[in-house]
Amino acid sequence: MNDFQTHFAWAVGETLQGGIVTARGVSGNRKGVLNHICRTYSRRERANAMRFINFLDEMPVDQAGGKTPFTCAEPQAIIDVLLQGADPYTVWIKNIKTKKETRTPCAALCGNYLRRLGTGYRLDWKYILRN
Repeated sequence: MNDFQTHFAWAVGETLQGGIVTARGVSGNRKGVLNHICRTYSRRERANAMRFINFLDEMPVDQAGGKTPFTCAEPQAIIDVLLQGADPYTVWIKNIKTKKETRTPCAALCGNYLRRLGTGYRLDWKYILRN
């Protein structure tokens, strides 16, 4: 399968108040994401999303085949649920799909911080905080 094939990821998280938030991410270039987040959300609202973005920004991309952490659908969906107030310890990716098939996170990038959980993938927030 072509690693650059457009794919979609669905993320789910639970807020500290017990609400459920969801988001869909789409792979592709997301150059304006950081600027949009900084202009749109308060410091408190964007704190966990910015922690995650900073982690992604520091990821080594030498073996990612030309991809960056921001070209995958998974981080886009994760950032969106974090901005909606999800507790980062409850965030998981329900599924990842292209138009024709289900796929797994790429080993070079998303596979570093997503852990298999039943039919989905749990965000490993402890790993992100350590790195």
